[in-house]
Amino acid sequence: MNKRRWIITTSSILLALLLISGYMAIAAEYGSSSDPLVSASYITDVLAPQTIKEVNAVIDQKTTQFQTQLNQTLAEYTATLDSTISDF
Repeated sequence: MNKRRWIITTSSILLALLLISGYMAIAAEYGSSSDPLVSASYITDVLAPQTIKEVNAVIDQKTTQFQTQLNQTLAEYTATLDSTISDF
C-alpha cells in the first residue's frame, strides 16, 4: 500500500513539474520585438520575393491550363455550331 501511494505521489509531482515547465516555455517571450524569431530583413529580402515568385509561377501555370481548356471548349462548340449550320 505504501509503495502504491509513493508511486502516485511521485507521478503527481512529475506531472505537475511537466505542466509547469510547459507553461513556462509557452509564456516565455520568444518572438518579441526585442528578440524576434525571424528578422524583418529576412522576410523582406528572402521570404517575400521567394513566395511571390512561387505564387506567380502557380498563377502562370493555372492561366495556361485555363486558356488551353477554354480554347478546346471553344473549338468543340465552334465545330458543333458549324455542323448544325451545315445541316440546314
